[in-house]
Amino acid sequence: PAVLSAADVLILPSEREGWANVLLEAMACGTPVISRAVAGALDLVVAPEAGLLVEGDNPELYGRALRALFDELPHRAETRAYATKFGMSRLG
Repeated sequence: PAVLSAADVLILPSEREGWANVLLEAMACGTPVISRAVAGALDLVVAPEAGLLVEGDNPELYGRALRALFDELPHRAETRAYATKFGMSRLG
């Protein structure tokens, strides 16, 4: 948590993901994410306070996403609150 909380953004450009725990862990620390738009990320990054998705692997697109995120950086508390929606308590 200390490392993820210290980051301004977490970037995950994976070609494939299942349920991308690292994205959820970063958001739970209040750190918004930028991820490639693949399976697990498509389910997690669905609100502005979560972060942004990038189509493909073009580094320029990641740079644009990073600039866009910094232009409208969500408040860390909003990102953290968003992540809590995915807690185990909603399972039962």
